[in-house]
Amino acid sequence: MAGIGLVAWLGFIHLQSWEIPSCLLFLRNYEPTVAPPGGPYDPSGFYTVHFWSLSLEEHFYLIWAPLLALLKPRRAVKTALILAATIVLWRAVDGHYQLMQTLMPSTQMGTRTDSRLDALLWGCLAALLFAQIKSLVRHRLWAWSWIPLLIYLVVLERYHLPLFQLQLALLFPCLLMSTVLFPQSALSRLLELPFMRWIGALSYSIYLWQQLFLQPPRGLGSLERTSGFYRLQQFPLNVVCILLCACASHYLLERRMMALGRRLSGAWASVKPGTVLPAPAGLAAGGNAPNPAG
Repeated sequence: MAGIGLVAWLGFIHLQSWEIPSCLLFLRNYEPTVAPPGGPYDPSGFYTVHFWSLSLEEHFYLIWAPLLALLKPRRAVKTALILAATIVLWRAVDGHYQLMQTLMPSTQMGTRTDSRLDALLWGCLAALLFAQIKSLVRHRLWAWSWIPLLIYLVVLERYHLPLFQLQLALLFPCLLMSTVLFPQSALSRLLELPFMRWIGALSYSIYLWQQLFLQPPRGLGSLERTSGFYRLQQFPLNVVCILLCACASHYLLERRMMALGRRLSGAWASVKPGTVLPAPAGLAAGGNAPNPAG
């Protein structure tokens, strides 16, 4: 987000005034997400449209993590199933009566948390029921299940069959499980190749940066044209730019933050309940205590 904001501040691209605040507040999935026009400006915020899924994920963590800690895995299965079924039912009702469209006309059903949360809950159910699923699909023929699943996914995307969102949400956990359960299958071995593992490690950073360079042609009066930034959005230079930015983001920031997170989680995990932590050096010497929220 800081990188996209910097490019806009330098005058290479145009952002709407609501884009950065909605991303920082994880409300981007309740803002416009339709395809941009070919004119000089982008009223739909196409440079930040991909942050809708990050907003959805944060909403999911805010809801599911406390529930999982409170309910424990056994009761979490029933809760996840009830929540997912509720979302499916609400999506059908809202799609028929257009309730949210009346209240929030700029939003899209395909990106809102209230209509897409089940996409993550079905994956949670697959993880919670992993042992039972593993016992049911022991036959080696199941190792090829990814082929019909992938074919059906293509058909589903091509023809938008009935219950499209529900079927899509169920297919992705099934595809994932088809590789996890059979690590020796052809698809699993392909995904374990060094290049594929590298792309997988970069995938989050690639997702964050791709929208800046994968853009449709803009009008002659656009900032992209007048500043020359549109050249970086043309193939194959756009692919090179995405990989360069993703590598810089992954190796210089993402990996360091993950290492810091592991150190912090390890330090807290090693503290036994009821242990009184020693005062920080600055506090012991009479200084001010550090702000843990900072």
